[in-house]
Amino acid sequence: MNLTKKQRRELEEKTQLMGIKPEQLPEEMQEALANPYVDTFRKGHLIYTQKFYQDLYQKIDHGMTYVQAYEALGFNAEALGHDRANAAGKRAVQMAEDQTLYKISPGDFDGTVPLEEMKKKNLSSEEMAAYMEARCMYLEVALEYEKEKKRSLYWEKYSELKKAREKK
Repeated sequence: MNLTKKQRRELEEKTQLMGIKPEQLPEEMQEALANPYVDTFRKGHLIYTQKFYQDLYQKIDHGMTYVQAYEALGFNAEALGHDRANAAGKRAVQMAEDQTLYKISPGDFDGTVPLEEMKKKNLSSEEMAAYMEARCMYLEVALEYEKEKKRSLYWEKYSELKKAREKK
């Protein structure tokens, strides 16, 4: 597997976010993660960018098979599996039918990723707005969790003081 410096850097950034080293992944996954159309890799699944589905659909719409379109976007369908390519193609077609192919939503973004990391991805203003909404939702949940931890801590202390007073 021969990766360019840019692809190697992309691979290292993605695996760093995942908390693993590139060498821990099979070679075909390393190659796939180096592709700019792949956002991340979770639980054995490649998570593709919205742009991937848009470009894949365009190629399918112009007469390519799912596998041909997948390979035209720089993926090795032989190594990754034709089932994966066909599933991605079916998903792209379904998104087009559902009219979600060109729709950007907060669900497309991982709100746990820090803003500094997302700035490196050169997102469009619509994508950045959707990411910011996802980030806000994540931070609100995290804040609520912290508040609940404090409430629990205060309640424990209150209970201890109350028990101590009752013993007197």
